[in-house]
Amino acid sequence: IKLWDTAGEEKYQSLTPLFMQDSDCVILVIDITDPESFKYVENWTKNEWISMNPLPLLLICLNKCDLNPSFDLENVANLALKLEVPIVQTSALLGTNVKNLFKKVVSLLSISTPHHAYACTHLTEEEIQKPCC
Repeated sequence: IKLWDTAGEEKYQSLTPLFMQDSDCVILVIDITDPESFKYVENWTKNEWISMNPLPLLLICLNKCDLNPSFDLENVANLALKLEVPIVQTSALLGTNVKNLFKKVVSLLSISTPHHAYACTHLTEEEIQKPCC
């Protein structure tokens, strides 16, 4: 898996399409303590993701689940339902669900694209259980 963290800052947004080209998956991370983070994701899915060809797998990650949200997470749930994409809640600080997020990506990619399924079948049980970092 190749990962690019493009950051949500406006000064980096013009570079994002370059990194997203030919991506198999995009994980949009929402900081639940920052309402602007959700607005960015909402706009990005309407304007950028929908125009990508081929359309990559999309996941929404709600980060900082160890803190209280500063906006209604029901809005995120509604967006995910509308787009038919999964949501995973994480805490990067505590490491909560981070490993599960990437397992979900690999699992979904192995179902949706045959070349990924082939690559995943060659992992031993020991490699699958090995800690990430």
